[in-house]
Amino acid sequence: MLGRLNGIVPVAVALTALVAAAELSAQQVDEVRVTPSAAQIVVGERKSVVGTAYGANGGVISTARIVWTSTDMSRVRVEYNPSSSTVATLVGVAPGPATVEARAGRRVGTIAVQISGGGGVRPTVQRPIQGQFGSGPAAVLQVDPSQLMLLPGEAAQLTPTFLRADGNLASAEPLTWSSLQSNIATVNDRGEVVALGVGGGLIQVSTAGGLSARVPVQVDRTAFAFADPVISMSPNTPDTVDVVVPLQNNRRMSPMLFQWQTTDPTIVAVSPLGVLMARSPGRAQIVASGFLQEQRMEVRVHRPVEELVVSPRMSEPAYVPLGGTRTFTVEALAADETPVPEAVLVWSVRDTTIVSFDISTGVATGLKLGVDTLVVRAPGPGTLEATWELRVIAGGLKLSSRRAGFGIGDRLTVVAQFTDEEGTTISSASGVSWSTSDPGVVTVEGDGASEATITARDFGAAEVYVTTPWGSADTLAAFVQGEILVSSDRGGNNLDVFALERNAPTRLNRVTTDPGHDIAAVYSPDGTKIAYVSFVGGNKDIYVANADGSDRRNLTDSPSNEDRPAWTPDGNEIVHESDESGSAQIWAMNADGTGKRQLTQGPASNTQPAVNAAGTLIAFTSTRDNNYEIYTMSLDGSDQRNTTGSVERENSAAWFPDGSLAFIRGTEVVKIDRGMRLMITPSSLSVTDFAVSRTGDLLGLIITSLTVDGQTSKLYLLPLSGTLAGALEVPSFNPSERFISVSFRW
Repeated sequence: MLGRLNGIVPVAVALTALVAAAELSAQQVDEVRVTPSAAQIVVGERKSVVGTAYGANGGVISTARIVWTSTDMSRVRVEYNPSSSTVATLVGVAPGPATVEARAGRRVGTIAVQISGGGGVRPTVQRPIQGQFGSGPAAVLQVDPSQLMLLPGEAAQLTPTFLRADGNLASAEPLTWSSLQSNIATVNDRGEVVALGVGGGLIQVSTAGGLSARVPVQVDRTAFAFADPVISMSPNTPDTVDVVVPLQNNRRMSPMLFQWQTTDPTIVAVSPLGVLMARSPGRAQIVASGFLQEQRMEVRVHRPVEELVVSPRMSEPAYVPLGGTRTFTVEALAADETPVPEAVLVWSVRDTTIVSFDISTGVATGLKLGVDTLVVRAPGPGTLEATWELRVIAGGLKLSSRRAGFGIGDRLTVVAQFTDEEGTTISSASGVSWSTSDPGVVTVEGDGASEATITARDFGAAEVYVTTPWGSADTLAAFVQGEILVSSDRGGNNLDVFALERNAPTRLNRVTTDPGHDIAAVYSPDGTKIAYVSFVGGNKDIYVANADGSDRRNLTDSPSNEDRPAWTPDGNEIVHESDESGSAQIWAMNADGTGKRQLTQGPASNTQPAVNAAGTLIAFTSTRDNNYEIYTMSLDGSDQRNTTGSVERENSAAWFPDGSLAFIRGTEVVKIDRGMRLMITPSSLSVTDFAVSRTGDLLGLIITSLTVDGQTSKLYLLPLSGTLAGALEVPSFNPSERFISVSFRW
């Protein structure tokens, strides 16, 4: 949601007195103002600012001497000519905030500077302005600047610096200035250089003690230009104009070297120092004349900004992922709440070692864990700004599980973790919110904590969400189905897959609704999917769907018949039977239907595969010995062995969790336990199919019997902890209902 910031605190910034008559130099300075009051530059950039001294009556004191200083020279450096100190140049050195002060007498004006961009180098020697010296004999004479580029007729000031052998400031000595090419440039005894002709020259300065320095001078007859072809301003606000020489590396020129005019003073006024004052909305041109040239720049004065519409909201901390990004947007609105896109917004970050900020995109990047402040200021005569508290924390979010299958009443603990930009886990999450798309299916508890408990309430599918205050999120897909799958024609003439719980056998939840018969359904190991056989296409194909029957996909889709799917414990493969090679054989494929491979060969049929819990063996029914017998083999089809080896008919093998093997012998279920064959179903029950629960305590039995009305198929649940007579029949919906192919969730 966007947050709106309203309210303006008036701040006096009028500069109309810049064009007023100057007072006497002895007049006491009552106030010093710097225009603009805030600046944003990049490392290596130079920007001109103007300092103005005012007397008690509000008049400009043009003769006042202003001393400029930077509170942090490792971030911003100030250059100016002491003999004409009204204008100074800010030079970006390294990213970060700094304050530049303009002092006249006892009064100080300031400008807040935000430097962005690449790193800078802290100067090893602080070069003083002219007139500041140290003590002791000088060993080195330096001149600033070390070279000059000028236009014909332009003047520049050279400033000497005396240094001792240890690099500290030394005492000043008398200097002799001379020009080695006086037709190119001249220099007076104060180091003031005036360019005369086009070409290259040298200025030399020396002392009686033998110290000397030379400054190359390049004079070109070329055009000057404006650093910004268009300036956008807010009414009643000032700005400065930067004049550059493009063919001299965009060298800045002092605005005092030009004559200034405006094409429409009702829109924008300009002072003799090149200071602009926006008056009213509209467009006008500023004209700079000098050095036999005239250049024009467009000034656009937009409507006043009255409101800022910001995102994210400022009422709460703005979280920025460590190594990740977050975008901040601000829209400036006029009094009628329409946008003012021309308004220039000034962004600043308190500590650029914690958060870096790209003013062109509004994107903040978390650099290290910590708390920072982001401020954006709107143009205008008041203080209209937005401020965010930035908290850099570990960025992404990842759940320990992305999908989960449940039975009603089951509970699952999931863990949320913070990740870096590459998705690597950093730490357990904190301060996160948990929610569910359907509390009737699952509920979730654990707000604010890294762990949450999901509880299954009823059949269905739902999503569990975990979110951070800054918008990172992850989702778990939850599927609640019964422990037991069985096919029944309860829904009509076709067999469909139903789910039920052992504790509520009268309630069957329909899972599939295909137009053909759906049989042999089995859960994936995580309980979130089912594989089953469907007759939709006229033959038997293996389908996979979510545990609630959604997102159904045909994995085989061939003219051959596939049957009896069985998952491997890792959920990566499905073993099944297929007659693709001409006879029913055991095949395997990846869980997405790719990578099909045949595991058994020969004219005899090999069917009904079952994979043990360890994922090492497949049990199956084979007729290769002219009888139905149970064989086992490795998961890759090797080491095929006859396990039963009797004259009786054995089929439909199933594994107990402890690795014991069971199968149907005739109409009874027999278990091989430590070499012993034990009958585990009553002889009175005619078992045609069965399944073992994941805990090994319950059998699901399909019991077939003949009645006067024909054959019936019933579903029984047989606890193995009690007597064999304790089988419980699952009630039928009607006398003719059929149950076939039962299975349990892993």
